[in-house]
Amino acid sequence: MLTSLTIRDFVLIKNLTVSFASGLAIMTGETGGGKSILLDALNLALGGRGDSSIISNPAKQASISAEFSLSPNHKSFKLAAHQGLSLNPSQGQIILRRIITKEGRSRAFVNDEPVTVGFLKNLGDTLIEIHGQHDDRGLLNPKGHRGLLDAFGGHEGLLSEMAGVYGELSSAQKALEKLKIEQQARHVEEEYDRHCLAELNTLNPIKGEEETLSTRRKLMIEGEKSAEQVAKVLTLLQAGDGVEMTIRSALRRLERLPDELKTPLASAIEALARGANETEEGLAHLHRVSETLVYDQDKLDQTEERLFELRAQARKHKCQVNQLPEILADLK
Repeated sequence: MLTSLTIRDFVLIKNLTVSFASGLAIMTGETGGGKSILLDALNLALGGRGDSSIISNPAKQASISAEFSLSPNHKSFKLAAHQGLSLNPSQGQIILRRIITKEGRSRAFVNDEPVTVGFLKNLGDTLIEIHGQHDDRGLLNPKGHRGLLDAFGGHEGLLSEMAGVYGELSSAQKALEKLKIEQQARHVEEEYDRHCLAELNTLNPIKGEEETLSTRRKLMIEGEKSAEQVAKVLTLLQAGDGVEMTIRSALRRLERLPDELKTPLASAIEALARGANETEEGLAHLHRVSETLVYDQDKLDQTEERLFELRAQARKHKCQVNQLPEILADLK
Protein backbone atom coordinates (compact mmCIF):
# COMPACT_ATOMS: atom_id res chain seq x y z
CA MET A 1 0.00 0.00 0.00
CA LEU A 2 0.99 3.65 -0.47
CA THR A 3 2.24 4.98 2.89
CA SER A 4 3.51 8.46 1.97
CA LEU A 5 3.83 10.93 -0.89
CA THR A 6 6.47 13.69 -0.79
CA ILE A 7 6.25 16.56 -3.28
CA ARG A 8 8.73 19.42 -3.79
CA ASP A 9 8.44 22.35 -6.26
CA PHE A 10 5.66 20.69 -8.29
CA VAL A 11 3.23 23.13 -9.95
CA LEU A 12 1.67 25.03 -6.99
CA ILE A 13 3.14 22.81 -4.26
CA LYS A 14 6.40 24.03 -2.71
CA ASN A 15 6.98 21.29 -0.13
CA LEU A 16 4.43 18.72 1.01
CA THR A 17 4.46 15.27 2.60
CA VAL A 18 1.19 13.33 2.83
CA SER A 19 1.08 10.18 4.97
CA PHE A 20 -1.57 7.48 4.50
CA ALA A 21 -2.84 5.10 7.15
CA SER A 22 -3.96 1.56 6.36
CA GLY A 23 -7.44 1.13 5.02
CA LEU A 24 -9.49 3.52 2.96
CA ALA A 25 -8.23 7.11 2.58
CA ILE A 26 -10.50 9.77 1.11
CA MET A 27 -9.55 13.30 0.04
CA THR A 28 -12.31 15.83 -0.55
CA GLY A 29 -12.30 19.50 -1.42
CA GLU A 30 -13.60 22.18 -3.70
CA THR A 31 -12.76 22.29 -7.39
CA GLY A 32 -9.29 23.81 -7.80
CA GLY A 33 -8.24 22.80 -4.30
CA GLY A 34 -5.32 20.68 -5.56
CA LYS A 35 -6.67 17.12 -5.51
CA SER A 36 -5.74 16.53 -9.16
CA ILE A 37 -2.24 17.94 -8.56
CA LEU A 38 -1.64 15.22 -5.95
CA LEU A 39 -2.72 12.54 -8.44
CA ASP A 40 -0.55 14.09 -11.17
CA ALA A 41 2.44 14.07 -8.81
CA LEU A 42 1.80 10.42 -7.90
CA ASN A 43 1.46 9.53 -11.59
CA LEU A 44 4.84 11.22 -12.28
CA ALA A 45 6.46 9.16 -9.50
CA LEU A 46 5.02 6.03 -11.13
CA GLY A 47 6.75 6.79 -14.46
CA GLY A 48 4.18 9.02 -16.13
CA ARG A 49 5.10 11.74 -18.60
CA GLY A 50 6.36 15.10 -17.39
CA ASP A 51 8.29 18.13 -18.60
CA SER A 52 9.85 21.29 -17.22
CA SER A 53 6.50 23.13 -17.22
CA ILE A 54 5.51 21.37 -13.94
CA ILE A 55 8.42 22.99 -12.00
CA SER A 56 7.49 25.80 -9.61
CA ASN A 57 9.23 29.11 -10.21
CA PRO A 58 12.03 29.86 -9.41
CA ALA A 59 13.04 26.27 -8.54
CA LYS A 60 15.53 24.42 -10.76
CA GLN A 61 13.85 21.01 -10.44
CA ALA A 62 10.78 19.20 -9.19
CA SER A 63 11.00 16.03 -7.06
CA ILE A 64 8.29 13.50 -6.16
CA SER A 65 8.76 10.44 -3.93
CA ALA A 66 6.20 7.71 -3.28
CA GLU A 67 6.80 5.17 -0.49
CA PHE A 68 5.07 1.78 -0.47
CA SER A 69 4.78 -0.93 2.20
CA LEU A 70 4.44 -4.38 0.63
CA SER A 71 4.41 -8.05 1.50
CA PRO A 72 7.76 -9.86 0.90
CA ASN A 73 6.23 -11.98 -1.89
CA HIS A 74 4.86 -9.00 -3.84
CA LYS A 75 5.65 -9.34 -7.54
CA SER A 76 7.31 -5.91 -7.63
CA PHE A 77 10.30 -7.39 -5.77
CA LYS A 78 10.71 -10.10 -8.44
CA LEU A 79 10.54 -7.46 -11.16
CA ALA A 80 13.16 -5.37 -9.36
CA ALA A 81 15.43 -8.40 -8.87
CA HIS A 82 15.15 -9.26 -12.56
CA GLN A 83 16.32 -5.71 -13.29
CA GLY A 84 19.35 -6.27 -11.03
CA LEU A 85 18.24 -4.00 -8.16
CA SER A 86 19.42 -4.94 -4.67
CA LEU A 87 16.09 -4.67 -2.84
CA ASN A 88 15.40 -6.60 0.35
CA PRO A 89 11.87 -8.10 0.22
CA SER A 90 11.98 -8.82 3.95
CA GLN A 91 11.95 -5.07 4.65
CA GLY A 92 8.77 -4.76 2.59
CA GLN A 93 9.53 -1.23 1.43
CA ILE A 94 9.87 0.32 -2.02
CA ILE A 95 10.44 4.04 -2.62
CA LEU A 96 9.94 5.47 -6.10
CA ARG A 97 11.51 8.86 -6.78
CA ARG A 98 11.32 11.03 -9.89
CA ILE A 99 13.19 14.26 -10.66
CA ILE A 100 12.47 16.67 -13.53
CA THR A 101 14.96 19.51 -14.24
CA LYS A 102 14.48 22.91 -15.88
CA GLU A 103 16.36 21.57 -18.93
CA GLY A 104 13.71 18.87 -19.35
CA ARG A 105 15.97 16.02 -18.17
CA SER A 106 14.31 13.27 -16.18
CA ARG A 107 15.87 10.94 -13.61
CA ALA A 108 14.25 7.97 -11.90
CA PHE A 109 15.24 6.02 -8.77
CA VAL A 110 14.01 2.93 -6.90
CA ASN A 111 15.25 2.88 -3.30
CA ASP A 112 17.88 5.45 -4.44
CA GLU A 113 19.17 3.16 -7.21
CA PRO A 114 18.99 4.81 -10.67
CA VAL A 115 16.63 3.17 -13.19
CA THR A 116 15.07 4.07 -16.53
CA VAL A 117 11.71 5.86 -16.64
CA GLY A 118 10.35 2.90 -18.62
CA PHE A 119 11.24 0.47 -15.84
CA LEU A 120 9.80 2.88 -13.25
CA LYS A 121 6.49 2.79 -15.13
CA ASN A 122 6.51 -1.03 -15.34
CA LEU A 123 7.19 -1.24 -11.61
CA GLY A 124 4.53 1.38 -10.86
CA ASP A 125 1.94 -0.67 -12.76
CA THR A 126 2.43 -3.48 -10.22
CA LEU A 127 1.88 -1.11 -7.28
CA ILE A 128 -1.11 1.08 -8.12
CA GLU A 129 -4.15 1.15 -10.36
CA ILE A 130 -5.58 4.59 -11.12
CA HIS A 131 -9.21 4.70 -12.23
CA GLY A 132 -11.05 7.76 -13.49
CA GLN A 133 -14.71 8.20 -14.22
CA HIS A 134 -14.07 7.52 -17.92
CA ASP A 135 -11.30 4.85 -17.51
CA ASP A 136 -11.66 1.12 -18.11
CA ARG A 137 -11.13 -0.95 -15.03
CA GLY A 138 -7.90 -2.92 -14.73
CA LEU A 139 -9.87 -6.16 -14.83
CA LEU A 140 -10.84 -5.35 -18.41
CA ASN A 141 -7.23 -4.69 -19.51
CA PRO A 142 -6.01 -7.72 -21.54
CA LYS A 143 -2.45 -7.10 -20.35
CA GLY A 144 -3.38 -8.31 -16.88
CA HIS A 145 -5.49 -11.33 -17.82
CA ARG A 146 -2.63 -13.83 -18.01
CA GLY A 147 -1.31 -12.81 -14.59
CA LEU A 148 -4.76 -13.10 -13.03
CA LEU A 149 -5.30 -16.53 -14.60
CA ASP A 150 -1.91 -17.84 -13.42
CA ALA A 151 -2.49 -16.47 -9.93
CA PHE A 152 -5.96 -18.04 -9.75
CA GLY A 153 -4.63 -21.40 -10.93
CA GLY A 154 -1.71 -21.35 -8.48
CA HIS A 155 0.83 -21.67 -11.28
CA GLU A 156 3.55 -19.52 -9.70
CA GLY A 157 6.07 -22.40 -9.68
CA LEU A 158 5.39 -23.37 -13.29
CA LEU A 159 5.45 -19.70 -14.30
CA SER A 160 8.84 -19.23 -12.60
CA GLU A 161 10.21 -22.37 -14.28
CA MET A 162 8.92 -21.22 -17.67
CA ALA A 163 10.44 -17.76 -17.13
CA GLY A 164 13.81 -19.40 -16.40
CA VAL A 165 13.60 -21.57 -19.53
CA TYR A 166 12.55 -18.59 -21.62
CA GLY A 167 15.48 -16.62 -20.20
CA GLU A 168 17.87 -19.41 -21.21
CA LEU A 169 16.28 -19.55 -24.68
CA SER A 170 16.63 -15.77 -25.09
CA SER A 171 20.28 -15.92 -24.01
CA ALA A 172 20.95 -18.80 -26.43
CA GLN A 173 19.25 -16.92 -29.26
CA LYS A 174 21.34 -13.81 -28.55
CA ALA A 175 24.50 -15.93 -28.44
CA LEU A 176 23.53 -17.60 -31.72
CA GLU A 177 22.88 -14.23 -33.37
CA LYS A 178 26.24 -12.97 -32.11
CA LEU A 179 27.98 -16.04 -33.56
CA LYS A 180 26.21 -15.53 -36.89
CA ILE A 181 27.40 -11.92 -37.00
CA GLU A 182 30.95 -13.00 -36.11
CA GLN A 183 30.80 -15.76 -38.73
CA GLN A 184 29.67 -13.27 -41.37
CA ALA A 185 32.45 -10.89 -40.34
CA ARG A 186 34.99 -13.72 -40.65
CA HIS A 187 33.56 -14.61 -44.07
CA VAL A 188 33.96 -11.01 -45.24
CA GLU A 189 37.49 -10.95 -43.83
CA GLU A 190 38.32 -14.25 -45.56
CA GLU A 191 37.02 -12.96 -48.90
CA TYR A 192 39.12 -9.82 -48.50
CA ASP A 193 42.21 -11.90 -47.63
CA ARG A 194 41.66 -14.12 -50.67
CA HIS A 195 41.34 -11.03 -52.87
CA CYS A 196 44.59 -9.61 -51.44
CA LEU A 197 46.29 -12.99 -51.88
CA ALA A 198 45.26 -13.14 -55.55
CA GLU A 199 46.57 -9.60 -56.11
CA LEU A 200 49.93 -10.30 -54.46
CA ASN A 201 50.25 -13.69 -56.16
CA THR A 202 49.82 -11.98 -59.52
CA LEU A 203 52.24 -9.23 -58.57
CA ASN A 204 54.78 -11.67 -57.06
CA PRO A 205 56.85 -9.01 -55.22
CA ILE A 206 60.59 -9.59 -54.71
CA LYS A 207 62.56 -8.16 -51.82
CA GLY A 208 64.82 -5.30 -52.94
CA GLU A 209 62.87 -4.89 -56.18
CA GLU A 210 61.74 -1.35 -55.44
CA GLU A 211 65.29 0.01 -55.29
CA THR A 212 66.24 -1.79 -58.51
CA LEU A 213 63.17 -0.51 -60.36
CA SER A 214 63.59 3.01 -59.00
CA THR A 215 67.22 3.14 -60.18
CA ARG A 216 66.29 1.68 -63.57
CA ARG A 217 63.47 4.22 -63.97
CA LYS A 218 65.77 7.10 -63.11
CA LEU A 219 68.34 5.89 -65.63
CA MET A 220 65.68 5.49 -68.30
CA ILE A 221 64.30 8.98 -67.68
CA GLU A 222 67.78 10.44 -67.91
CA GLY A 223 68.85 7.89 -70.53
CA GLU A 224 68.33 10.00 -73.63
CA LYS A 225 70.22 12.98 -72.21
CA SER A 226 72.95 10.77 -70.76
CA ALA A 227 73.32 8.80 -74.02
CA GLU A 228 73.84 12.09 -75.88
CA GLN A 229 76.57 13.19 -73.47
CA VAL A 230 78.34 9.80 -73.61
CA ALA A 231 78.19 9.87 -77.43
CA LYS A 232 79.84 13.33 -77.46
CA VAL A 233 82.59 12.08 -75.13
CA LEU A 234 83.18 9.09 -77.39
CA THR A 235 83.31 11.38 -80.43
CA LEU A 236 85.91 13.57 -78.75
CA LEU A 237 88.02 10.60 -77.68
CA GLN A 238 87.78 8.87 -81.07
CA ALA A 239 88.23 11.95 -83.31
CA GLY A 240 90.82 11.40 -86.03
CA ASP A 241 92.83 8.33 -85.14
CA GLY A 242 91.49 8.49 -81.57
CA VAL A 243 93.27 9.32 -78.30
CA GLU A 244 94.41 5.76 -77.71
CA MET A 245 95.86 5.33 -81.21
CA THR A 246 97.58 8.73 -81.00
CA ILE A 247 99.25 7.78 -77.71
CA ARG A 248 100.31 4.38 -79.03
CA SER A 249 101.68 6.01 -82.22
CA ALA A 250 103.70 8.37 -80.04
CA LEU A 251 104.96 5.39 -78.01
CA ARG A 252 106.12 3.59 -81.14
CA ARG A 253 108.10 6.66 -82.20
CA LEU A 254 109.72 6.83 -78.76
CA GLU A 255 110.49 3.13 -78.85
CA ARG A 256 112.54 3.63 -82.05
CA LEU A 257 114.87 6.14 -80.37
CA PRO A 258 118.43 5.03 -79.52
CA ASP A 259 118.80 3.45 -76.09
CA GLU A 260 120.94 6.30 -74.77
CA LEU A 261 118.02 8.69 -75.51
CA LYS A 262 115.32 6.36 -74.21
CA THR A 263 116.89 6.19 -70.75
CA PRO A 264 116.00 9.77 -69.70
CA LEU A 265 112.53 9.30 -71.33
CA ALA A 266 111.76 6.05 -69.50
CA SER A 267 109.34 7.66 -67.04
CA ALA A 268 107.45 9.42 -69.84
CA ILE A 269 107.28 6.24 -71.91
CA GLU A 270 105.97 4.28 -68.91
CA ALA A 271 103.31 6.94 -68.15
CA LEU A 272 102.15 7.06 -71.77
CA ALA A 273 101.89 3.24 -71.84
CA ARG A 274 99.72 3.31 -68.74
CA GLY A 275 97.62 6.10 -70.26
CA ALA A 276 97.07 4.11 -73.45
CA ASN A 277 95.91 1.07 -71.47
CA GLU A 278 93.62 3.13 -69.20
CA THR A 279 92.22 4.97 -72.21
CA GLU A 280 91.45 1.65 -73.93
CA GLU A 281 89.66 0.38 -70.82
CA GLY A 282 87.75 3.66 -70.42
CA LEU A 283 86.59 3.62 -74.02
CA ALA A 284 85.39 0.00 -73.69
CA HIS A 285 83.40 0.89 -70.57
CA LEU A 286 81.87 3.95 -72.26
CA HIS A 287 80.78 1.77 -75.18
CA ARG A 288 79.12 -0.72 -72.81
CA VAL A 289 77.28 2.03 -70.94
CA SER A 290 76.25 3.68 -74.20
CA GLU A 291 74.54 0.45 -75.25
CA THR A 292 72.45 0.40 -72.03
CA LEU A 293 71.37 4.03 -72.33
CA VAL A 294 69.12 3.50 -75.33
CA TYR A 295 65.81 5.32 -74.49
CA ASP A 296 62.77 3.03 -74.76
CA GLN A 297 59.35 4.49 -73.81
CA ASP A 298 57.71 1.05 -73.63
CA LYS A 299 60.31 -0.25 -71.18
CA LEU A 300 59.97 2.94 -69.12
CA ASP A 301 56.17 2.51 -68.99
CA GLN A 302 56.53 -1.13 -67.91
CA THR A 303 59.05 -0.23 -65.20
CA GLU A 304 56.88 2.61 -63.86
CA GLU A 305 53.73 0.47 -63.89
CA ARG A 306 55.49 -2.26 -61.90
CA LEU A 307 57.03 0.23 -59.44
CA PHE A 308 53.78 2.13 -58.86
CA GLU A 309 51.78 -1.08 -58.39
CA LEU A 310 54.25 -2.31 -55.76
CA ARG A 311 53.98 0.99 -53.91
CA ALA A 312 50.16 0.97 -54.15
CA GLN A 313 50.07 -2.51 -52.59
CA ALA A 314 52.42 -1.32 -49.83
CA ARG A 315 50.07 1.57 -49.04
CA LYS A 316 47.09 -0.80 -49.05
CA HIS A 317 48.75 -3.14 -46.54
CA LYS A 318 50.33 -0.26 -44.56
CA CYS A 319 53.87 -1.61 -44.92
CA GLN A 320 57.13 -1.04 -46.77
CA VAL A 321 57.49 -2.43 -50.30
CA ASN A 322 60.20 -4.81 -49.07
CA GLN A 323 57.69 -6.31 -46.60
CA LEU A 324 55.22 -7.36 -49.32
CA PRO A 325 56.78 -10.82 -49.77
CA GLU A 326 56.23 -11.43 -46.02
CA ILE A 327 52.59 -10.26 -46.31
CA LEU A 328 52.14 -12.68 -49.24
CA ALA A 329 53.59 -15.55 -47.20
CA ASP A 330 51.27 -14.73 -44.24
CA LEU A 331 48.20 -14.62 -46.48
CA LYS A 332 49.10 -17.97 -48.00
